[in-house]
Amino acid sequence: MNSGIENNNRNSIKYRPITFDSAKKMFTYLQDVGDLYSPDERIYVFNYSESGALAVYRICELRAKVIKGSGGHAL
Repeated sequence: MNSGIENNNRNSIKYRPITFDSAKKMFTYLQDVGDLYSPDERIYVFNYSESGALAVYRICELRAKVIKGSGGHAL
């Protein structure tokens, strides 16, 4: 994953490069900060449950905007 999502408004998502030193740091980011989307790979990763489960979807950028903009993660 290389992009954190910042939702600036309903129609625009700003991507910023982000890297992690370990899988644990990436997991912590997803749990504490937010979702990740890689526009190059079209992969969206998010915290799925309170028990720490993660979900990974392969979706287009438009779908990622809809999911992030709705505040939810359901497809």
